[in-house]
Amino acid sequence: MALIANPFISPTLSPIGEKVYDIPNILESVNEISLKNIHQIKLLASWFTLNINYPPIIEMISKIDFSKLEKNNGLDLNYWLANALLHTGQCTEAQDILHANRALTLDDRSHFLLAMTYECQGKIREAQEEYLEFIKQFPNSDYKVTALIKSRMLGRR
Repeated sequence: MALIANPFISPTLSPIGEKVYDIPNILESVNEISLKNIHQIKLLASWFTLNINYPPIIEMISKIDFSKLEKNNGLDLNYWLANALLHTGQCTEAQDILHANRALTLDDRSHFLLAMTYECQGKIREAQEEYLEFIKQFPNSDYKVTALIKSRMLGRR
């Protein structure tokens, strides 16, 4: 995106050389999941998440053979899947996915999501410890303030 500025015109964002994605068209074209359309799958997962529609994410990503993916693509898709499972109340399944990927090194968002799975299951002590560990491991994360708040709130229970 480029910011086009003129002292007489209010600033507007104008895309330059950026692809425009039409989600309904992508939905129709992704009738088969393959390594060639992983980017579209991740785009759809983010779109469904923004629209608070988690079942299609679970259905779509569950069909993928993760052994054939690059590490980063696998981490991203596992994050989207675990997030969708958590938001549909399947906390244990989400936790299992995140634990399975711990060997691949969790990024900050996955680590934060893991703490949320403990909280979802009512494992208050584990959730608080996970949030505190998160704060130590990712001091510059965008999620740090939220983790601090959550750990303090859980400590008061």
